[in-house]
Amino acid sequence: MKIMHRRLQEVRDERQLGRVFALEARSEELMRPLGHPEPERFRVFAAGELHSQTRIQERTYASFAEWAAAIEASAASLDLAALEPERRDLFEWEREELFYVDAFGDTVPAWVELVDQAVQTQREAAAAKLDELLAAAGRQPAVPESAYRAPDIAEDGEPSEAPAAIRTRKPMPIMYRQIQEIRPGMWQQQFELEHRTDVVESAAGHPLPNRHRAFAAGSLDSQLRIHQRVYPSIADWGRFFEEWTTHEEMQALEIERRQFYTWEREELLYVDLPGERPIRWMELMVEAHGAASAGDSAELRSILRHL
Repeated sequence: MKIMHRRLQEVRDERQLGRVFALEARSEELMRPLGHPEPERFRVFAAGELHSQTRIQERTYASFAEWAAAIEASAASLDLAALEPERRDLFEWEREELFYVDAFGDTVPAWVELVDQAVQTQREAAAAKLDELLAAAGRQPAVPESAYRAPDIAEDGEPSEAPAAIRTRKPMPIMYRQIQEIRPGMWQQQFELEHRTDVVESAAGHPLPNRHRAFAAGSLDSQLRIHQRVYPSIADWGRFFEEWTTHEEMQALEIERRQFYTWEREELLYVDLPGERPIRWMELMVEAHGAASAGDSAELRSILRHL
C-alpha cells in the first residue's frame, strides 16, 4: 500500500524565500541517502483558508514500512537535526499529514479486498483458529526479541556499515495511541474483542497495549476508551502496521471492532525516556539562551556556529 506524506508550512517572511529554497536543497542532499523519495513542491495560488505564503511538499512512499524507516533514519540524523533551528525560524507554523494512495483505476485498496475475502470466505476458519489461540493462551504471549531489528542491522543479521558522512543516534521509541468513544451498552463486547485482538496481535509481534477508561477527563466523554502501545522505534511501528494491513485475522477483527465505537482518533507520540538526552538542537538552543542571558557573546557565537 502506497503512502503519501504531506507537509504544509507557512513561510514567515516572503523576503526569506531564497533561504527557504536553499534550505530545501540542503535538506534533500541529506534525506536522499536515507530513503526519502524526491518530493513534489507547491506554493499556494488559491487554496481556501491557506495563506498565500503556504509551502507544500508531497512525497509518495512504496509502503507504510518504507515511510516509517525513512522517518526513523531522519530522526537519527545529527546533520538534519543541525538544520532544524533554521527551519523553525523560517516558518510560522507547520502541519504534517498522511494519506493512503489509491492507484489510478482502483475502486478500493487491495487490503480492503483481502478483508472482504477474509470475512466472506474464511470467517469460520478464522474463528476456529482464534479459539485454538485462546485455549492455548494460558499466559500472555511474549513479544519475541527477533521481531525487532534496529535500522543499522542488515537482513543477514550482521551490522551494516553506515556511510561515514551520515551521523546518527539510536532510535527513539514511539507510542501509538487510539482514542475511541464506545457505544453505550457495548462495553462487554468491547472487552471480549480486545482480548481476542491481543492474542492475535501479540503472536504477530506487536507489544501489548496499556488501556484506560475515562474517570475524570475534562471535556472528554465518560464512554472513552484509550489504547497505548509503545514500539521500540517508528521503523518497527511502520513495519508492523504494514504487516497488519494484509493479515487476514487482524483485518477481520478490524471490521468487527468498528461496530463498537462511534468515533476514533489516532495519535503518534515520541517517548521521552528517563535519563535520555533530548534532541541535540534542543540542547543547543537551551545553551544559547543561557549564554545570551549571561551576556557571554563569545560563548553564544560558539554555540550558534553548531546550530
